Amino acid sequence: MTCKLNRKLLLLRLLLALLINLPVLDCWADSSNDKELRLKDEYLGELEKVLPELLFKFVKQRKFQIRLAKKLEFFFPKGEHLGNVDYDINFTLLDKNPEQPATRTAHGVIKTNNELGIILSLDAPLVVAGFAIEAKGQQLYIHSPISKLERKLPVVLRGDLLLNSLLAYDDLNVFSGKDEAFSSKVIGEKVILGLFPALEVYTKVAAEQLEIQQSFAGWLPEQAYFVPRRVVVLEQFPKNLFYYSGRQILIVDQESSLPLYKLVYNKRGVVEKIVIGGWGVVQQTNEPAGTKSNELGSKIPFLAFLLIIDKTGNKATVISVNHLRVR
Repeated sequence: MTCKLNRKLLLLRLLLALLINLPVLDCWADSSNDKELRLKDEYLGELEKVLPELLFKFVKQRKFQIRLAKKLEFFFPKGEHLGNVDYDINFTLLDKNPEQPATRTAHGVIKTNNELGIILSLDAPLVVAGFAIEAKGQQLYIHSPISKLERKLPVVLRGDLLLNSLLAYDDLNVFSGKDEAFSSKVIGEKVILGLFPALEVYTKVAAEQLEIQQSFAGWLPEQAYFVPRRVVVLEQFPKNLFYYSGRQILIVDQESSLPLYKLVYNKRGVVEKIVIGGWGVVQQTNEPAGTKSNELGSKIPFLAFLLIIDKTGNKATVISVNHLRVR
């Protein structure tokens, strides 16, 4: 996206934004055009370390509408990492050429609950209708649309890939694994650009009408915002030798403790896939979100989109959310 504002208008916009405390939106910089704001090199450098090469290339080429925002206009709630919400999803698989429109898409529902965990079920197309997976305590249960039976699986299979995709149960919510199943240590703190669907809290009505539109190649979100966030970087190793992957690097937002990125390595120590979460927040009220929206009752974070891309860029799995239902 190219800004056509001249320097004076751009400076006036920045001054007004600062005076009325609005988020400042920067245009993606092009070194050949000095009228555009330059994206800070340190932000871009840290982002390049995390994003798959394919997605980073799309960002630099402005292949989809994405902006840099100075800050979020809401505070993340703490202690409500799942909440009680249901939402419809589009489950998209891309293989061999993610630069072309996606051809394989399924539809389904995700239900989240603080006590019960996450349930993923698909209802279309017919070949996957009836597939469901959920965790109950230390066990994993999969309902097969072919056999019509529910199978109980050991917890170690939470990392196995589902439906010929890049998604594992432990990738839901970026990291939905059991903390006790991993050895974890903090290896750093930094400021990094997190990816968000909106800058404000969704009201209950807005969330019910929410549809994350997909634009370029039919799988990237049509609009999103990169926001600088202070994060903690964790290194994790699965305690069970039969777990699907090797170590993981988990990048967690300090304010909310919500995971923003996860780098998954194979047993040989090579990055296999990158998991990216776009978090939104919904409040359990229909009052308009304003400067005190964080005080308008309970708020629940939800994952508006989940991007899982292999390191080579030849395969991707995307979950995008529609029609959030707060319980």
